Amino acid sequence: MPEEIQMKHFLMVEDNDDDAYFLRRAFRPLPHCSVFVCRSIPEAKAYVCGTGVYADRAKYPRPTGVIADLHLGSQSGIDFVRWLRSTPDCCRLPATILATEITDAEREELRELGVQRFLLKPSGANELKEMILALATDLCGGTGLPAA
Repeated sequence: MPEEIQMKHFLMVEDNDDDAYFLRRAFRPLPHCSVFVCRSIPEAKAYVCGTGVYADRAKYPRPTGVIADLHLGSQSGIDFVRWLRSTPDCCRLPATILATEITDAEREELRELGVQRFLLKPSGANELKEMILALATDLCGGTGLPAA
């Protein structure tokens, strides 16, 4: 009997429309993965907890992992990861941080919070698209096909 493949659902916390677009597009060809984008930390917290408009877990599945931008307006990806680690049902969710730049202090704090993956966003759109496709492929364990 073949082993059933588990779906993986990722939450992306990203306030940049272009980055969110590339992320959604990178996950499209990966059959056992999905991504949902939240634009702010309060929205992402509601999604993770399955509250408010995100209460329907059939429509908004519990994430397998989180991908967060480091700089999100007045808050940061560090704030979100700190919240994740302090929330019993979420404290073990794997997190990936994307940033245009990251200081040594930010990197150290994220390591202390258990974040293993930090990716610096390239400035060019093609390089960003390739980086996000590689991330999606790595997280989903599939073969990355060019997104149509």
